[in-house]
Amino acid sequence: YDYQNIQLDGQLTEKTYDGYINISDPNIEVDFKGGIDFSKEIPSFNFEANVPYTNLYGLNIDKKDSTANLSFDVTANFEGIDIDHAVGEIRFANTKLRKLNTDLEFDTLKLTSVQNSDTQHVELKSDYIDAFLVGKYTSSTILPSLKNLYYNYFPNLVNDPNDTSHLEKNNQFVLNIDFKETHTLSRFFLPSVYLANNASLELNYNANLNKLHLVASTSQLNYKDHTFINLKTSTFSNDSIFTSLTRCSSFLLNNYFELENFKTTSLTNRNNVDLKIDWNNNDTVEYEGKILASTFIKQKEPFGDPSFIFTILPSQIIVSDSLWQINKSLVKLDSTSLSFKSFKINHGNQNFVINGKVSENPDDTLFLEFENLNLSHINVLTKGKKLKFGGVINGKANFSSIFNNPLFYSDLRINNLVLNDEELGFTQIYSRWIEQSEAIQLE
Repeated sequence: YDYQNIQLDGQLTEKTYDGYINISDPNIEVDFKGGIDFSKEIPSFNFEANVPYTNLYGLNIDKKDSTANLSFDVTANFEGIDIDHAVGEIRFANTKLRKLNTDLEFDTLKLTSVQNSDTQHVELKSDYIDAFLVGKYTSSTILPSLKNLYYNYFPNLVNDPNDTSHLEKNNQFVLNIDFKETHTLSRFFLPSVYLANNASLELNYNANLNKLHLVASTSQLNYKDHTFINLKTSTFSNDSIFTSLTRCSSFLLNNYFELENFKTTSLTNRNNVDLKIDWNNNDTVEYEGKILASTFIKQKEPFGDPSFIFTILPSQIIVSDSLWQINKSLVKLDSTSLSFKSFKINHGNQNFVINGKVSENPDDTLFLEFENLNLSHINVLTKGKKLKFGGVINGKANFSSIFNNPLFYSDLRINNLVLNDEELGFTQIYSRWIEQSEAIQLE
């Protein structure tokens, strides 16, 4: 972008400038007063600027949103050769950012950095978030260092040789974040997420010891149609095991089915993850569950696509005082296929069974069996589609060649079928996939 109408009034040398700068461009207006000095070993910056208008779309900064614009006042007084050695303060005021015809405004955003020996103290104060970072670190190595820690537990997920390169592990820091007024931020940047005000996060990381301890909490978190109340997450690690604990007083699945005292526990060690999920509703009608599973990650060749082997261990779920059993089963997933072995959920004479495989091989087939299964149990999954079912289903269905020329067959019988409170009575469904018309034929 070629800027227009730039006026300078000050002293300019090869490495310094002290004075005024005015830009009156169709897409940006700037009034700058102060100095920038690169003549010394440590550069220094001391200026203030008023930016009443910036067309981010017109400047090719935001190439998608034609409404994107920004305005702010800034005062800066700091010095440093890079971000890790900066000392001083930057303060923004009267800031307004517009994207997709939505405004985000804040009165104050102050970033302060202090260097004590080899320890850096960085503090952020703003209308929405306060944060404090203290420790010894090099910014450019934090992400690779965290990736090294991640791959210490999941070596079979490495797909780039650079991710295994040795790093001088000198990152050791503590980060605290207080999310004061987050609803506006989440609505602006992540509209599918709602995070209640006064959420918090604390991260303690020591690369030399392969230790990471994280604690995060919020009174409410919404993601699409799922709601967590009084959510708290804790993770901690050592050389061999990474542990993650999550609990909330209530988990509302699809804003329909509530699981109280919901907890997850996972232990990760060398490509293996052991997982426990449990909940217990303290009501007169019992809702309770404990699901146990284990996952192993394989890699046929170094840096290749991984495959996942899920072992679902014998588990139990109680729904409206009714006990459902989940049998031990095996699920395998890779980049080209998905297979089930002996997956079965049953309660009394109600059974749902999955066996077989779907892949690019047209001979692979996935088989589903239904026996006396009450369809009302799937309403927790279909509520978002505004579908409500009733009735008892029996029969079989199978899928094959779903990646190329899908084939679908079913022979299903439903007694007393109800759809969205409309009684349809006994229904029998024969179906098959018609390749020529790429449609399902129902009889």
